Amino acid sequence: FLTTVFASLIVAVMVSVPAQAQSHKTFRFESEHPNKLEVVIYSDDRPGHQWPVPGRVFVLDTDEVTRFKIGCLGGERVCYGAWVSGNSSTYWGVGRGNKHRCSKCCYKCDGNETPIITLDE
Repeated sequence: FLTTVFASLIVAVMVSVPAQAQSHKTFRFESEHPNKLEVVIYSDDRPGHQWPVPGRVFVLDTDEVTRFKIGCLGGERVCYGAWVSGNSSTYWGVGRGNKHRCSKCCYKCDGNETPIITLDE
């Protein structure tokens, strides 16, 4: 009897907690910097979650608008960090390792694109 009651409680809790729907966000970058740049998108809601996976970076090495589409949870707050390849003391957004705060580098995961984010000298 207790096993049945316990199992029913687990099912009730699982049903009452809504799962966040998968969504996406497309970050659009334009580099006006003469050097190659590295970019990582960090979740502000899920500590340690980032795109691409840990140990990898997106690379900006053209002056064309470059798009990076990430799969994220609907409504999740995601922030970009960018830096000069090999020199993380020159950075934009939250920088390498999500170490800095910024006022205009975070976006809601809502299935849309960001405005074009220009990274310059």
